[in-house]
Amino acid sequence: MLRLILISKEQLINIPASFQIAPLLLTLPLFLVTTLLTSFIWGQMMSIFDDRIPLSQHIVIYLATLFAGRLPGGIWNVLGRIAWYDQLGIRKRITTFVSILQWFMIIWS
Repeated sequence: MLRLILISKEQLINIPASFQIAPLLLTLPLFLVTTLLTSFIWGQMMSIFDDRIPLSQHIVIYLATLFAGRLPGGIWNVLGRIAWYDQLGIRKRITTFVSILQWFMIIWS
């Protein structure tokens, strides 16, 4: 990858780039709504299998671990959720199952 970038450096420098605020302002609210919706769905799915934790705490855990999924490897958000729920007394098997279920739902949609 680095070799390709170095070889194509001149072409990459000449690519016109522009920043427009309007698309950003339109997509941020949409991102916020979809993120809150998916965190609510996550909380509902976890509550089906173990209802000892309130929905609001499920949402906090989902949102707090969501950004770890952007790290290289992508598994960090799942591992973070498993560890967090384990500390709260939820079996690792339940969190793992719901994570796999979520993954299949994303692929299916």
